[in-house]
Amino acid sequence: MSMGWLCFACQEDSLTDAALHEGAPIYLSASFEQPVESRTPYLSSPVPTPDEVLHAAVWATTTSGVYIGTNKNGKNSNDVVDIHATADFNDGEPKLLNAAVYPSSGVEVDFIGLHPNNGWTTENNAGLKAEFTFNGSQDVMFAPKKTGTYAEKNDIDNVLTLEFKHLLTWLRIKIKAEEGMEEQVAKSWGKVNSISVGSATKVSIDLNEDYSFENSVNFSEEGLLPLHQWESDDVFPSAEGFDLKTADASKEVAYVLCEPVMASQVDDVMEEKTAEYTLYIESERRKAVELPIDLMKNASTCFEGSTRAKHFTLILTFMVGNTVMVQAEATDWVYDDSIDLELDF
Repeated sequence: MSMGWLCFACQEDSLTDAALHEGAPIYLSASFEQPVESRTPYLSSPVPTPDEVLHAAVWATTTSGVYIGTNKNGKNSNDVVDIHATADFNDGEPKLLNAAVYPSSGVEVDFIGLHPNNGWTTENNAGLKAEFTFNGSQDVMFAPKKTGTYAEKNDIDNVLTLEFKHLLTWLRIKIKAEEGMEEQVAKSWGKVNSISVGSATKVSIDLNEDYSFENSVNFSEEGLLPLHQWESDDVFPSAEGFDLKTADASKEVAYVLCEPVMASQVDDVMEEKTAEYTLYIESERRKAVELPIDLMKNASTCFEGSTRAKHFTLILTFMVGNTVMVQAEATDWVYDDSIDLELDF
């Protein structure tokens, strides 16, 4: 598990201010959902970051559940402390937050962690919610509240660990043409111009005092998220379109990180399987094709339960005419295909 350390202190005048309050700074570390491989897609995209560092936002407050982002430290009293800061969690030396927090010794401070480290807002500037609008290429994570006390006992061996959890579902896309009919498929469809998925585009996290991870996260603003190119993170396909004649189903060509859903095997009313997601496909010769996605545990068993922090590999087989067949499999997030894990669904 990748770990990082961060010193909750000031970059300037730290000795003077800390001495006034006779307290030690609060140290933070970060952990990620088990198994270790679930850290994929590498915090920002399926392409590994050069440093593989978690670039996080850390919000802290002495007023439970209210994170406004303004330092109101009074230096001589237990004044409210509200701060938004950034931190890079890695295996190196302790890091400093980029703003000061000096409550009086013995005062409790609440911390939350957010990834990505920018783009988050607070609802109506009231500090009660953290909100983020995602575009389909970001691995959005949240670390629920941890509370520490600004006191003399804090040191490098006495830390708070922010436990980051993935908020989205990762759909990995492979594309191929009907075997033996590649030329006919290419003529029937032309180049693929766009593929998107129906999904909410905004996540809101309730930061009230009694929140927990499971009941504090909500998704809203239904819309369409574009797929992204596997290698570059640019919107899929490129401006030239995707040529079905050269489709290679042995490797991923696109992906999207989207809203998680609760998958059920059978609709109690209709007594049939309902689609978890819908892909919207447009090509040179086919417009507004809607493709329902029924997520599968394997070739014969439907996936059930929450799709959060899961990835699904979808193989889209384009057929002659207006037909697309889909194969889907569910696995946990992994670094690469060589270490896929067996899951107990």
